[in-house]
Amino acid sequence: MLNFSFDSSVDICNVTGVNDKTVSEIVIPDYVTSIESSAFKDCFALQCITLPFIGASKTAEKGYDQVLGYIFGYTISHGSAINGAICQYNSNNDFYCYYIPISLKTVILSDNVTSICSSAFYNCSNLTNVTIPDSVTFIGNSSFRNCSNLTCVTIGNGVSSIGQSSFENCSSLTSVTIPDSVTTIENYAFYGCVRLNAINVDTNNINYYSENNCLIEKTTNTLILGCNNSVIPTGITSIGDFAFSKYINLSNVIIPEIPTFALSLLYSTEYSAKISIN
Repeated sequence: MLNFSFDSSVDICNVTGVNDKTVSEIVIPDYVTSIESSAFKDCFALQCITLPFIGASKTAEKGYDQVLGYIFGYTISHGSAINGAICQYNSNNDFYCYYIPISLKTVILSDNVTSICSSAFYNCSNLTNVTIPDSVTFIGNSSFRNCSNLTCVTIGNGVSSIGQSSFENCSSLTSVTIPDSVTTIENYAFYGCVRLNAINVDTNNINYYSENNCLIEKTTNTLILGCNNSVIPTGITSIGDFAFSKYINLSNVIIPEIPTFALSLLYSTEYSAKISIN
C-alpha cells in the first residue's frame, strides 16, 4: 500500500488515490473495501490492474458505481460525447462518461470477486485481456459488450450464468470455452463476435455441448451459436435466432437435413454466405 493514499479503520480500507500516476501496473489487495471515484484518474501509463471488486466496492448498488470506469472518475453528460471519456452507464438521459486510460489493456479479477454486474466493462474497447476467476458465478447483461479489442477471456469454472449480450460485439474474440458450471446462456450472449473460429464446451456440462465448433443446447438439440468454422452436426432440430449473425469470414453453410430452422439464420448472415441444404 506504499503507493496508495487511503483511509482505514478496523473494518474499512478505502483507497483515495495513487501517489505515482506513472505506474504501468496497479494491484489492489483483497483487504481493500472501497475505492473512491477518481482515485486512479490521470494514470495515463496504466496497462494492467488487479481488482478485488469492480467499481466503488463489493456492495456498490447504484449502477454508475458498479462499472470499471468509476475508479478513474466520470462526468455526467446529457447526450453529447465527452472527449477522452467512455460512456458506460446512463439513467434518464444522464450519460456517465468515465476517464478510463486508453493504455489499460489487461484486467485481472481476484478470487474475491463473485459476480460481474451489468455493463461492468461495457464499451471498454481498449481492453485485450480479462481473467474471470473461479469465484465468479454470474456474468451480467452487457458486461463486456462492445469490447471490440478483447482477444482473450478466461471464464472461470464457477460461472453458472452468462447474461444477455454479455459479450456482444466482442469482434476480436477468436475462441470461446464454456466450463461445465454454466447452466444458462442468455440471448445474444455472443452476438456480433464476428471473428469467432472455435467453440468448446466442457464435456461435463449438463446443459450444453459443442460439436464441430457449434454450441448446442442438450434438451432441445438447438444450435444456439455457430462460428466461421462451424459444420452443423446431424441431429440438430433447430437453429436459434442470430446463431450465425454478422460473421465476416463465413463463406459456406451446409445444412445436413431439413429441421425446423429459425428464419433468422438466413436473414442475419449479413455477409454473402452460401447456404445449401443436403
